[in-house]
Amino acid sequence: MDFFTSPFGWVFALIHLILFIYALVLIISSNMDLFHKIFWAIIVGLFPLVGLIIYFLIWRR
Repeated sequence: MDFFTSPFGWVFALIHLILFIYALVLIISSNMDLFHKIFWAIIVGLFPLVGLIIYFLIWRR
């Protein structure tokens, strides 16, 4: 069975999309310098699940 055709696959995809957008908004509106903003945006964009976990658990302390 395909993940997105399963009964709750779209729910997980929607939650992931919301967290991804929320992380990008936090990155852009943070007081980090431009290099770190670009770095974190690339990390979260290239590695969506792992990047979100790293950003929320390690960086946002």
